[in-house]
Amino acid sequence: MAENRKQFRFLIPGSIVMQSIEEAPRISKGLVVDFGKRGAGIHSEVLIEKGVEVKFLMMNKDYDFKFKGTGRIVNYRLTKTKNGPVYRLGLEFTSVDEKELDAIIENIQAMGW
Repeated sequence: MAENRKQFRFLIPGSIVMQSIEEAPRISKGLVVDFGKRGAGIHSEVLIEKGVEVKFLMMNKDYDFKFKGTGRIVNYRLTKTKNGPVYRLGLEFTSVDEKELDAIIENIQAMGW
């Protein structure tokens, strides 16, 4: 976990749709605050507890990508934003297409991030 915090993270906003992988799946929408090779930081109006596994679809129109996979919520905290309180969720990727993720990161870097 400490290793995840040391990774380079891109401050590229986007949107995300998550669906919990459980008997009664819940769907939640949020905003991607940052992401990297191993996970993403997300703002969500809905709390998803630590340890919950989710399927996700992450999207960004400026950098023209859609990225899907599965992950696990590794932490959360209530935080304040200009639009009111939201949950800051830490999503750790557990199953993603590494080649697709690498291509997205290369594209972001090529566009001058």
